[in-house]
Amino acid sequence: MESLPSLLCLGLSLIVGGALVWKRRNAPLLFRLLPVMVVVFWIHGINWYSHFNRNDWLWWHQLLLIGELAFPLALGSVSQSFCRTLDAASPSKDQWWWRSMAGMAILLMGVVTFFPDSVLKQNPQGKMIFVRASGLAIWSFILIALIVALSHMERIFHSLRDPFRHQFKFVFFGLVGLAGMSIAQATQMLLLPIWSPLFVWINGIISAFSLLLVGFGLARWRIKDLRQKVQVSDRALFSSFTVALVGGYLGIVILVDQMLQTTRWPMTEALRVLVLFVAALCLVFVVGSRQVRLRLRSFLARHFLRAKYDYRQKWLEVTEKFSVCHDMQEVWDRYLEWLEQTFAASHISIWKRFEADGQFHQIRSLSAKCSPPIPDTHKLIQELNRRRGPFFLHQYGLHAEALGNFGEDTQAYVCVPILRKKGVVLGFCTLSRDFDGQRYDHDDFNLLWVMAHHVAMLLLQFQLQEERNSSAKWEAVHRFSAFYLHDLKNLAGSLSLVVQNAQQYGANPEFQDSAMSTVKITTQRIMELMGKLACQTKAPTGKSSDTMTSLDINELVRETIRGIPGPGCKPVFHAGIDIPPVRLQHESIKQVILNLILNARQAMGEHGTLDIFTKTLGQEVIVEVVDAGPGMTSAQLEHLFEPFRSSKKTGLGIGLYQCKRIIEEQEGYIRVESLLGQGTKIIVTFPVEITDTVTV
Repeated sequence: MESLPSLLCLGLSLIVGGALVWKRRNAPLLFRLLPVMVVVFWIHGINWYSHFNRNDWLWWHQLLLIGELAFPLALGSVSQSFCRTLDAASPSKDQWWWRSMAGMAILLMGVVTFFPDSVLKQNPQGKMIFVRASGLAIWSFILIALIVALSHMERIFHSLRDPFRHQFKFVFFGLVGLAGMSIAQATQMLLLPIWSPLFVWINGIISAFSLLLVGFGLARWRIKDLRQKVQVSDRALFSSFTVALVGGYLGIVILVDQMLQTTRWPMTEALRVLVLFVAALCLVFVVGSRQVRLRLRSFLARHFLRAKYDYRQKWLEVTEKFSVCHDMQEVWDRYLEWLEQTFAASHISIWKRFEADGQFHQIRSLSAKCSPPIPDTHKLIQELNRRRGPFFLHQYGLHAEALGNFGEDTQAYVCVPILRKKGVVLGFCTLSRDFDGQRYDHDDFNLLWVMAHHVAMLLLQFQLQEERNSSAKWEAVHRFSAFYLHDLKNLAGSLSLVVQNAQQYGANPEFQDSAMSTVKITTQRIMELMGKLACQTKAPTGKSSDTMTSLDINELVRETIRGIPGPGCKPVFHAGIDIPPVRLQHESIKQVILNLILNARQAMGEHGTLDIFTKTLGQEVIVEVVDAGPGMTSAQLEHLFEPFRSSKKTGLGIGLYQCKRIIEEQEGYIRVESLLGQGTKIIVTFPVEITDTVTV
C-alpha cells in the first residue's frame, strides 16, 4: 500500500512521456516536456523499486538524490525552450544563470556518485540521514534552482496570449504542482535532514495529481485538435442517433414483455399483445412525426455538431470591441487586438494602401519588424488582386525566400485581403504560424474572412462619415467666403480711389508716397485673406468654367514659373523633348502646378533645389516636381490628400485635395514618392490628346 502512489506516478509519467514521443511532430513545443517526465519516472521508479529491495538501500537513495538534482535542470530546460520558441522573454540574459546552475548540479551529482559517504548515512533505525554540510549544500541548491525555474515559468505563462494560454494552463498547473512538491521536500530536508518514508508517500500522491493535470492538459489539447479535424455529417449523426434511440426503445419494450411473462397472470398474454401493439403504434407515431424529427435535429446540432468557434460568442466580442471606435485609426487598433487574442500567431502585421503613392504601408504589427512599403508590382499584391479570401502563401509559390525582406520581417504564412466595394484591395493582414506549428483550418479561414469584411465595412462607414464632415466644412467655407469677399470688395475700393486720384495728383510726391503705402498695405491684407481662404471660394467638386483646350505642357510650366512671386529658390525646369499636346483646362492646371511649386518651396525654406521635369511615357505626359526638402513620414503620406488636414500652422488643408480633384476631373492622376530626409517627388500624369488623322 505504501508503494501504490509511486507505482501510480510511474505509470502516469510513462503514459505522458509516451504520448509526447508519439505526438512529437504535431506538437514540437510540448515535446520539450519529455525531460521532466523522464526525471519523474526516474524518481518514482526508484521509490517503488527500493520499497521491495532494501539490500542496497543506500545505493538506491544515492540514485534518487541524483534524480532530485536533475529535476530543477529539466524544468529549467523546459522554460528556456519555451522562451526561445514563444519569444516571451530574451533567453540570452538567463543563459549564464542556467549554465552555472547546470555546472553546479553536475558537480553535486559527482560528489553524490563518487563520495556517497560524505553525503548520506544510515542510522541504526534504518533511516537515511544527510551529513549536515553536504546535505545543506545539496538541498539549498535544489530549493534555489526550483524557485528560479518556477518564477521563470510563471513569467512565461503571463506573457502568453489567448488562445495559447487557455490551451497551456493545465500543463502549467501540473508543472507547478511538481515543482511545488519538490520545494516543500527541499524545505523539509533543510529543517530535518532525514529521509522519511511518509514524505515519499505524500510526494507520490501530489505528484500523481500533478501528472494527471499535465495529462489532462495534453489530452484536452489533442482532443480539441481532433474535434476540429473530424467532421461528422448531420445526416449520418441523425441516422445513427435515431437507430440508437429506436434500439433502446425496443429493448425497453422487450424488457417489459419479459417482466409481464414472469407474472403468470390470467390476462398475461392479452396484456403482452396490448403492450406490444401500443409500443409499435407509439414508435410509428414518433418516427413519422415531423415535429419530433425537427426537435431531434435541433438537439443534435446544438450539442454534437459544434464548429471550432462559438460564433455567437465571437460576434458579441467583436461588437463590444469595435463599438468604442471613433475613427479609422481605432478600427485598425481593435483589429490588431482581435487578431492577437484570437490566433496564437507569433507575428501579425496589417498593411494599408496609401492613396498618395499607391503603395501598401505597414501600419500595425505584432512582433514583426518594420518593413518598407510594397509597390503594386509586388508578387503578393498581384496575388491579392486575384483572391477574395484568406490563402496560404506557400500554396502559390510565395515562400519566405520568394518574398524577400517582406517574408523575413513578417514571417507571413497566411494572408487575408481587406476588400472594398468591387473587389478593390484596401489593405491586408498577414499571420505567421502559431506557436505550436498548428495549421489554420477551414473554420479559421471563415472567421478571418468574415472579420476582414466587417473591418472593411467599418472603414467604409468612417470614410463616408469623413466625407460628410468635409462637405459640412466646405459649406462653412462658402458661408464665411461671403465675409471675405466683402473685405476684398472694400480693399478693391481703396485701390480704385488711388487710381482715380492718380489722374489728378499723380505728379505730387506726397501723393505718390501715400499711394504706395496704401497699395502695400492693401496688397498685404489681400494676401492674408487669400492665404486664409487658400484661394478656394468654390465647391471642390464643381466644374471650372475654364474650357478644355489643346495645350503645350512645356509652355504652360514656363508660364507658371515666370509668374511665381516673392523670394525663395527659383525652380529649374528640365523640359522634355517632343512632348505631345494634352487637352486640359489652362487656368486650373496652371493653378495646380503653381500650388505644387509653392508647397515645395515652403517645405524647403530658403535653401534647397527644386526641379521640374516633363516627359512622355507611352500615351501619357508626365510632370514631376522634385524638391530636396525634409520629406514626409508614413503618417503624413497616409492622410496627404484628405481635406482639412494640413501640416502648416496657418493652412486649411484643402490645397492638395483641390489639386487632386482638378487633376482627376481632367482624367489624370497624381502620385507622391517621399522618404523622410530624402525629399519629395510629386508625379502628375495626363493622357495624351488623341487626334484623328486623315490619310489621303
